[in-house]
Amino acid sequence: MKNLKFIFFGIVLFGSQLFAQLKPVQYKDEAQILNGYKIAPVNKSVEKPGILILPAWRGIDKLSKDTADKLSKMGYYTFIADIYGEGNYPKDNNEAGNKAGFYKKTSKLIKSEFP
Repeated sequence: MKNLKFIFFGIVLFGSQLFAQLKPVQYKDEAQILNGYKIAPVNKSVEKPGILILPAWRGIDKLSKDTADKLSKMGYYTFIADIYGEGNYPKDNNEAGNKAGFYKKTSKLIKSEFP
C-alpha cells in the first residue's frame, strides 16, 4: 500500500511536467493594467514562432485558452492578449458590442495599440 502511494505521487508529479499550462501574465500599457496568459510548448523548438491570440469581442474566454493549449501541443509559444484591461471588462453582450464597436469605428486606435 505504501509503494502504491509513492507510485501514484510519482505519476502525478511526472505527469504534470508533461503538459504545458497556461500561466497568467500581468503587464501594462501606460497606466492600464492588462491580464494576459502565456503558454510554452512541452517540446520546445526554435523553428516555430510565437503566436499572439487576440480574443473575440467578449475578451479572454475558454475558446482562446483552449486554442493556446492546442497550439502549445503543436510546439508553439502562445500569448493571449488582454484586449480591454483591468476594470474595463464587458459585463454582458450589449456592453461588449459597444466596446468592440467603438474600436471597430476608430481603426487608428487599433493600429496604435497593435503596431
